[in-house]
Amino acid sequence: KSGEGCLAVFGRRQQYGGDRHWEILRKEQSTTIQWQCNGCTGGMNAEVHYLCPNLKDRRNSPWKIYNCYAHLYNPSLYTAKGAVGYTHMYHWRIEDCGGLPAANAKCFAGHRGGLFLGNRNEDYQVLSPNDGKDEWFCVARKSKNEVVGPFSNIEHAKNELNKQTGGSSNAQMICEMTQNGPKSSASTVGGQSQTAPAFKSWWSGTSDIASMNLMCQNDAKCRRGPTNSTGFGMRWYCNDCTGAARVSADYVCYEDSIPATCQEYMNTGYTESGVYKISLGGFIGYFWCDMTHPGEAWMRMQYMESNYDQHKAEVTGQVVPKSFLIALHAKVTAWGWSNSKAGMLSSGKTWILRGNTLDAKGYNVGTTNSGGYYWAEYTLDKYEAWYNVANGGTPTSMTGTFQSYEGGRLQYTGTVDTYEAWTSFYVGCGWTQHYARGQRKTLHTGGQRSHCCEYVHGGCNGYRYNYQNSVTARKPYGGTPRYVWVATAGG
Repeated sequence: KSGEGCLAVFGRRQQYGGDRHWEILRKEQSTTIQWQCNGCTGGMNAEVHYLCPNLKDRRNSPWKIYNCYAHLYNPSLYTAKGAVGYTHMYHWRIEDCGGLPAANAKCFAGHRGGLFLGNRNEDYQVLSPNDGKDEWFCVARKSKNEVVGPFSNIEHAKNELNKQTGGSSNAQMICEMTQNGPKSSASTVGGQSQTAPAFKSWWSGTSDIASMNLMCQNDAKCRRGPTNSTGFGMRWYCNDCTGAARVSADYVCYEDSIPATCQEYMNTGYTESGVYKISLGGFIGYFWCDMTHPGEAWMRMQYMESNYDQHKAEVTGQVVPKSFLIALHAKVTAWGWSNSKAGMLSSGKTWILRGNTLDAKGYNVGTTNSGGYYWAEYTLDKYEAWYNVANGGTPTSMTGTFQSYEGGRLQYTGTVDTYEAWTSFYVGCGWTQHYARGQRKTLHTGGQRSHCCEYVHGGCNGYRYNYQNSVTARKPYGGTPRYVWVATAGG
């Protein structure tokens, strides 16, 4: 039966010859195939599959269709690292597909069409979340019968390994995993020597290596490898491509439940940092999740770049509604700030307030208060303030700028912590005050009389930037970039 509710994809597509373009026509022509072939020299074969889920109520159905298309002007940029039998690999972006499935979605997928300029045979493969991974890494600790991971990046695996020191009472190493299992040799992982001082690995001999490789292979999460919503894509073989490429694919995905936080994804086995689909408070959006710290996932909220641009929390630019933020605040266990867009990385600058207290104050600029000063304080709804800031504005305006801003503050309170080694950080006040780890303190975003432009700050106006671990960032004076994060409870 023809119609928009069906997914039509190639099960097999083969043609010998020159340039060609195959495509399945959908909707009212959904049982038709068309192709272009200027120099066909051999037999043509095509096998098409149709999947037609019940989509009478598309809005509320757990079945979702994603139609993905990309025009790649320089295919050589997508050469696949170590992909045997293939030369190119491309991962879908949100804008390619009008959204991406949730990372935990169960998807049926296929190749719909494509065009490559060249003279050789072509072979297409559509990727699901974990297909196409060249290698990934897990940390095995034999003495503790423990496997941590997987990690897509060797540096993240190294950070986990080095949390403990290897020795005769703690045999540990990094397993380098592939689709065929762990690599037998452990001396080199991710192109680096695991016997170098930068790695706190230890094993007594080949038997220890074999035992820990077996631990990694038998661990379900490690064996599956890193998974996230950006794993969907295309892989193809074309050893004589000479020009621009077009790729397209369709996915029908069953999304019976979309996790509400980054922590929920982590709790179900997702360890790859990236963009994840989040559903909370009646809103569905895409957020960057930092998964580098086992047991504690971080969701990136608003941020200010080094050029002082203010950015929204939702990566596609959607306005995050107040209902989402209210529901999120109920789950918050910590607020975080970093100088890395990728996450709360141990190798970067990080500041944490553990707790979920949120407050806000407004200041009527030019209005005299009881002390005879201007900027009289008034009650500002904390969720209204967060709504404005999370969507790229100031505490009192979603379209406002922090430059010269003195109209209000969004305040975060909690116990000072960090992933770094420092014990305190500079906040001003007489040019000497510091906040120490373990103290309950407040950081704020906004400004008031004689305290303008503060994207994040913690004390008086003795401003110093990047000084003695200072978190302070002000537009346009210094301290950027600053990225704001939240950690949440798992449920």
